[in-house]
Amino acid sequence: LRGDLPDGLAGRISSAIARGVARERQTLQAALDGLEEWRPPAEGAVKQSDYHAGHFVGEFALRVLTLVKCGDGPGNDLVDRYMAWLRERHGRQEHFLGNYDASVNLMALHAYLHHPDLLRNRTQEEIHEDLKWAARLAFWVASGEKDGGWSYTCPGYEGELTLDVPKRSEYMWERTVDRDGVAGVARFPVPPALPAFRPSDRWWNDHSNSQYAVLGLKAASNLGIRMPPE
Repeated sequence: LRGDLPDGLAGRISSAIARGVARERQTLQAALDGLEEWRPPAEGAVKQSDYHAGHFVGEFALRVLTLVKCGDGPGNDLVDRYMAWLRERHGRQEHFLGNYDASVNLMALHAYLHHPDLLRNRTQEEIHEDLKWAARLAFWVASGEKDGGWSYTCPGYEGELTLDVPKRSEYMWERTVDRDGVAGVARFPVPPALPAFRPSDRWWNDHSNSQYAVLGLKAASNLGIRMPPE
């Protein structure tokens, strides 16, 4: 909080945030308990009915983003449980249920990977896997751009997207972190070449979807994932 707030206001704001975080933890816990067995379709593109039924994915990601921004992160049982649930069930582009869901998940993943507790609780290999996942999400969202805007779903990209762990000299950016009082470096790999996007037959754009897509792609860019210049 800002240091120039009137007497008592900072305390009231902090108390309100703490109550909100407690409520979000409780809500996410109950929701995850009820979704333990839910999985996206095993094969093929997601149907519109599947998309609406699964719109909770973005809602959960928004809750996790809130918790991470308020201090929870890698090592927090609830946040880690959600991330594990999502990694298992949404690893491929046909499982990204909608533009909102994928974009908010990119924002949550960006906050998660920039949390100061990251290296205490995630190995370099696990971080690389999360970056591969972020790249798949980002390229899927990017495929939905048409005439400068986005709609609810995206056509996706051609072929399987791979991201091999490069040699140390090929890392494109680094971030210094503190790990149990010892300075460390989280190194993030150079993303692969961009895939070919599938053509879209959509003839309309939606401002709200476009806003979330841009926010999601900005989060991906801050993770070092290159997007098409256009």
